[in-house]
Amino acid sequence: MESLSSLVKNIKDKDFFCILTHNYPDGDAVGSALGLCRALQKIGKRAKVNFGCKIPEKFEFLFSCTTQDDFKPQNYISVDLADTDLLHKSVKDLSKCIDFCIDHHKSNKNYAKKTFVDANSAANCEIIFEMLGELGCGLDRELAECLYVGIATDTGGFMYSNVTARTHRIVSELLKAGIDAGKINEKMFIIEPKKHFELKKIIYNNLKFYFDDKLAITYITLEEMARNGITDNELDGIASIPIKIEGVEMGITVREKPDGTCKVSVRTRSEIDADEFSEIFGGGGHNRAGGFTIAGNASEAVEEIKKTVVNFARW
Repeated sequence: MESLSSLVKNIKDKDFFCILTHNYPDGDAVGSALGLCRALQKIGKRAKVNFGCKIPEKFEFLFSCTTQDDFKPQNYISVDLADTDLLHKSVKDLSKCIDFCIDHHKSNKNYAKKTFVDANSAANCEIIFEMLGELGCGLDRELAECLYVGIATDTGGFMYSNVTARTHRIVSELLKAGIDAGKINEKMFIIEPKKHFELKKIIYNNLKFYFDDKLAITYITLEEMARNGITDNELDGIASIPIKIEGVEMGITVREKPDGTCKVSVRTRSEIDADEFSEIFGGGGHNRAGGFTIAGNASEAVEEIKKTVVNFARW
């Protein structure tokens, strides 16, 4: 592992960067990627982002902060990416090419040539903020918007236990840069597309409780998505639904994928470590949020998860 100063020094000596992040990019992935891209462009570097897929519509306004130039990359940087298995299939061939990794997942697989991980950061965007001084890049409104989106979404609107005094100090600087936090919060947490309400109806209808209501599992099938015209990009935010229910200590959301597997999101309370549970299935994450991929359809995945929870949680 590198120190942040050492990593940034190496980045400053290079040029022609392509920035990668995980599939189904959330606010922290998008904010980290576009924020770093803008920072590099501001210090005269050629940089672009390749998400490999369409990002959720509510994050698209952040694209205006960068220029997506067409050039042949010479260096690849990953952000908010714990494992190259999480890359979108369209960029999987780049998994062996990653020169620099900037991440905040303690489950990081150390796949890059040079890696910096700070698992104490509430969001990866906190690390990008800390890089700005080392890069010699000033903070402007557009860059601050990217970082704010990442921090606000990865902390659940500053409600999760990963929020620290450092988080608030960084956000204070972002506010000083002139962002409209109220408008961004409305876009991130309040206004929802009509189709999202159809999605929530499915999620609530499929939700079931187990082990004296300590475990809540819900799912969405490919058939349900197709019937309601729901795409992967519209699934952002559903992972937190089960854990919001009173008395639930582990909330799990399962969504079927076209390749015959399911993407599983884990959220926990109390002493249950979501990262440790996810690692059983080859995934990872944080203490209260994790994820993994499992073979089979939704009903098969739910049964396998229930069997594993019994031994893991000792309920």
